[in-house]
Amino acid sequence: MSPARWPVGLALALGLAACQAMPVQLSRAADPALATEARSISSGNGELFARRVSPAEPAISLILLHGGPGMASSYLSDLEALADAGIEIISYDQRGSGASTRPDPGWGMEAYQADLERVIRSMATAPVHLFGHSWGGLLAMTYAAKHPAEIESLVLFGSAPPTHAALERAEASFLERVSGLQQSGVIGPPPALAVDYLSWVLPAYFANPLFKPPEALASLPIESEVNRQTWRALSDFDFRTEIGRLELPVLFIYGEADPFGRSTAESSLAALSSAQVNQVWLPACGHFWQECPDQVYPVIEQFLTQQAAVP
Repeated sequence: MSPARWPVGLALALGLAACQAMPVQLSRAADPALATEARSISSGNGELFARRVSPAEPAISLILLHGGPGMASSYLSDLEALADAGIEIISYDQRGSGASTRPDPGWGMEAYQADLERVIRSMATAPVHLFGHSWGGLLAMTYAAKHPAEIESLVLFGSAPPTHAALERAEASFLERVSGLQQSGVIGPPPALAVDYLSWVLPAYFANPLFKPPEALASLPIESEVNRQTWRALSDFDFRTEIGRLELPVLFIYGEADPFGRSTAESSLAALSSAQVNQVWLPACGHFWQECPDQVYPVIEQFLTQQAAVP
């Protein structure tokens, strides 16, 4: 895969009995009613770094699935504010990303799903709901399709599409956006080092390319090799049949200025043909909610509060 197609935000570009959770740190969050815990969770011959912020008696466990593949979960930390609404927030660095190691074998979807299952069984203390951003949205949809009795609902923000063909169209849309910003002088030529790629291309993800992202997003690390290996393992993927079986509630959020284009969202919505989908289209918002938090947080909280009230 060429450097221009490394992590395009989808990052794109794009035996449980033996599972042992080993506590690393336990502390109180700033709010005395909340507890914060970090753990290292065994995943085959590797380790997954996970974090939980939880009220005393959560009504919901919300598992946050970051984008990439290959991004870290640190940019999701602002969503921990939802814990004030009685929601247990669990995030983790996916295999080979952030503080998690690179277990062998496997970069295919089944390996990612197995990791997520370990995190859920080790960390969740309430009914499980999934939040998926970008690539994490695709992981959320396929996991829920594989474990329909375990997942109560999905919250998808800027989700990756369900097919390789749609992914290629999304990449083309993104690269057109990057080219336009280069021509206008907003961003310069591509960097020589892969480690600098995301910071260079980050303005293209926003409706306003001059938006100043929070530090957790601006300095976000990404493992380009993880990104390449994962998409290579998925190859010519098509998850429409599996996703089409989903019947659960879905909050589908998409920025109208998302550089991956409206057709990317439409391909996911078409696949979610049997789900109970609530669509939210955000004006003046791109691929990250940090650009439009006041439009996003209340919608997510309201949706999850409604789900918690369902008997």
